[in-house]
Amino acid sequence: MRELHDELGERPIIVARELTKLYEEIVRGNFSSVIEFFESKKVKGEIVIIIGKDDDRVYF
Repeated sequence: MRELHDELGERPIIVARELTKLYEEIVRGNFSSVIEFFESKKVKGEIVIIIGKDDDRVYF
């Protein structure tokens, strides 16, 4: 995610993990807040990342 942030800049993002399973987790925010959230966790399993376009009107 850091590489995506460096390349694309600050954008809205959703990271969804373990969809349709017991430990499903969905995190919404911008790159900085989501990176900060996952720095303190060990993440494994299937992950889907949705990145919004660079527009102030876009928010997930």
